[in-house]
Amino acid sequence: MSTALGVETVAVVKRLLLPLIILGLVTPAVFPGSHALAEAVTEPRGASQADENDPNIALLNAVWDRLVAVAAPSAPGAWPPELHLLTDAEMTMAKMVPKDPNAFATLYKGSPLVCVNRALLNSIVEGNANRLAFILGHELSHVTLGHIQHAPSGGTLLLMTIFTREKEIAADRNGIKLALAAGYDFHEAMSGPKRFIELGLEQPPLWPATHPSWTQRLALLEKNRASLWNSMGAFNNGVLFLTVEQYASAERCFASVVKAFPDCYEAHANLGYARLMEYCDLLRPEDMAEFAIGHIMIGGFYRRPDSLIEKGRGINADLWKQATRSLEEALRLKPDLTLAKASLGIAYLVRPEGKDVSKASRYLEEAAAAAMKDNSLGTVSRAGVLVNLSVAELAAGKAELSDRHLVQANRLAGNVALIRGAILYNYAQALLQSGKENQKRDASDALYKYLKIDTPASLWWKLGLDSYSKLCIESGMNCETEQQIRAGATQAFRPFPPVENPPGNSSPAW
Repeated sequence: MSTALGVETVAVVKRLLLPLIILGLVTPAVFPGSHALAEAVTEPRGASQADENDPNIALLNAVWDRLVAVAAPSAPGAWPPELHLLTDAEMTMAKMVPKDPNAFATLYKGSPLVCVNRALLNSIVEGNANRLAFILGHELSHVTLGHIQHAPSGGTLLLMTIFTREKEIAADRNGIKLALAAGYDFHEAMSGPKRFIELGLEQPPLWPATHPSWTQRLALLEKNRASLWNSMGAFNNGVLFLTVEQYASAERCFASVVKAFPDCYEAHANLGYARLMEYCDLLRPEDMAEFAIGHIMIGGFYRRPDSLIEKGRGINADLWKQATRSLEEALRLKPDLTLAKASLGIAYLVRPEGKDVSKASRYLEEAAAAAMKDNSLGTVSRAGVLVNLSVAELAAGKAELSDRHLVQANRLAGNVALIRGAILYNYAQALLQSGKENQKRDASDALYKYLKIDTPASLWWKLGLDSYSKLCIESGMNCETEQQIRAGATQAFRPFPPVENPPGNSSPAW
C-alpha cells in the first residue's frame, strides 16, 4: 500500500509474458572460491570477481537498487534478496554453458538469491537498463510472489525446478509492474525479447513445450497493449475519485480494472472500499444507533446534502454484499493486505442483518497486528485501525482490551483531531456502558470535547449530541445547546481514503 495512501499509476498487462532466461535453480554452496554467491553484486558490489568500475556491475547495481526500492518485501526470508553475477567458472562447475544467456532465482541457506551471467549482459542486455529491468523484475517477482519458498537449498550441484505456466505469467506481470514503477520504459524493454529472437533463442531447450516462444510473447503483448494503458488511466481515476469522495465514480473505475485484470488485488481492495463507503454514506443516524457501535475511523458515515444523494438512504444489503465480495477477493489474491482486512472488519460491524462482532474482531485483530509491522502505513492509519479494533472489542463486551487499544491509538496520533475525536467518543461510550452513575459526568465531558473538535457533518456527531443532551437532562447539568456547540465546532475535512498500493511505489500489482 504505498506510502500505501498515495495515488497509483501503472502499466498492466493481462497475459504479458516476458523473459525467464532459464528455469533452473542452482545451489551455490558447491561453487569453488566462494562460500556464497550472495557475496557478489549487491556487496561488491566489489567482490573480487569483477572490477567495481566495470559498466556491467554499475548497471546491475543501479537497476537492482531501483527495483528493490519499489518491491514489496517477501516473507519469510531475508530482504532484500542478494544479487550475484555468475563467473564462467561457476557456470562450468554448475554444468551450465557460460556463453548461454542465463538468469534465475533460487534459495541459498534459506535466503533468496537472484543470479545472472555475463552472456546475458553482453548479448541480450547490451547496456540497455530497460531490458535488464524487466529481466531482473521477473526474477525478483519469483521471490516476492513466494515461488521459491519451497525450492531446495544446498546439497547438490544442480537442482532443476520448472515453474508452472501460471507462476511464470504471474512473475511476468509483476516484473512489468516493478520495472514501470521503478521508472523504466515499456517499449525499450520489449527490445529484450526481440534480441533473443535475433540470436536464434526463440525457444530455449530447457523450456517445456507449454511455455510460449518469444514471438508468442511479443504477440500477446501487442494484443493487450490497449487494455494496458486504459486500465492505467482507470486505476488512477479511481484513486482520484476516492480522494474527492465520489465513491460511485470510483467504483466504476475499479470495476473496469478488475474486469480486464482479475488478478489486480489492489483494484479489488479499492473497489471493495469504494462500495463500502457508498453503503456507509447511505446509512442514517437511526441505522447507526441500531448497530450500537462506537465511532469508527473510516471515510464513510458522513452526511451529505439530500440533493447529492442518488439513491435512497438506509441500509442497502446488496451493496454491502458487493463490497465484502470485492474485499474477500482481494484477500484471496493477496492474503496479507492490511487495509482490506481493516475494511472487512468495519463491514461486519455494520452488516445489514446486524453486527457480527466475532468476524469484525478477527479481521481487525489481524489488521492491527499487520499495521504495526507495515512500514507503508503512517501513524494515523495505524491509529485508525486500533480505534476500529477498540470499537469491535467494546461491542464484544471487552472494555479493558478496548481501552488499552484506545490508549495505544492516542499515543500514536492523539494530536490529530479526527483520531482524538473518535477516541473521546468511544471513551464516553465505554463509560456509559459501565452503567456507573459516578462516570456519567466524565462521559458528558468527553462527549462535549468530542463535539467541539469533530465535524457536524459526521453521523457520529449527531449521535454524540443526542447522548450529551440526554446526559445533561438526566443529571440536571447546565450544558450548552446544539446551536452553541455548533458555533464553535470544527469544520473538519473527511479522512483521506485508505487506498491499497504496493509499498514504496506508485503502481498497483497486476
